[in-house]
Amino acid sequence: MFFRLIISTIIFTLSITALCGQETKITADSLFENQKFTEAFELYDSLYQSGQTSKSILLKMAYIKEGLGDYTNSLIYLNKYYELTTDRKTFDKMTELAKNNDLSGYEYSDNRLFISFFRNYRSSIILFLLLLITLCTATIIYQKNKNKNSVGAISVQVILTICLISVTTDLLLNNEAVIFKDQTIVMSGPSAGSEPLLVLKKGHKVEVVKQDQLWVKIRWDNQEAWVRNQQLTFL
Repeated sequence: MFFRLIISTIIFTLSITALCGQETKITADSLFENQKFTEAFELYDSLYQSGQTSKSILLKMAYIKEGLGDYTNSLIYLNKYYELTTDRKTFDKMTELAKNNDLSGYEYSDNRLFISFFRNYRSSIILFLLLLITLCTATIIYQKNKNKNSVGAISVQVILTICLISVTTDLLLNNEAVIFKDQTIVMSGPSAGSEPLLVLKKGHKVEVVKQDQLWVKIRWDNQEAWVRNQQLTFL
């Protein structure tokens, strides 16, 4: 009885949240259509922060930010939309916007396409791997009951488990981030006393190699360097 009450409460809360989110989106869309972009963005952002975003919301947020001259945030929202859709036109728009504002890290490559595709279908890949692992387990049990050699099935299961761990922990992917503050100093090491290498304006996208609470190790121009954690927005 207690668990039924908890489940009912959770379902009710989620339903109310979804209903409120839908009403907020309708209001925001109305404001957007009437070109009240600042007010619309505030509502879209509230949905975005609460995890109730959608592809159409991301596009509208990117459009509003581009119109306001905030190319950094516009590129961030476009990048998130691209990860959901792998739409080439969106990537071309990102490349154009970055080129017009002298920003790097948005060049098209097969690797970036793979990363976006992989992230978009990761949940399906995980379910598929779990299914294969389950089948391997059943095969191993069957072979042991029949006193057959199960080395092959065990080897396959180990490989599939390693793949599953890699997929769920993003070991196969390099994380990316966007420089979010102007005059970001890129350092040779994770220390304020390290040698400054260059200063970057906001909007550049970089590859993240490693991070801790204060510093992030990045790859810039095929070299490794360090920037403060608070100067980046992670994608």
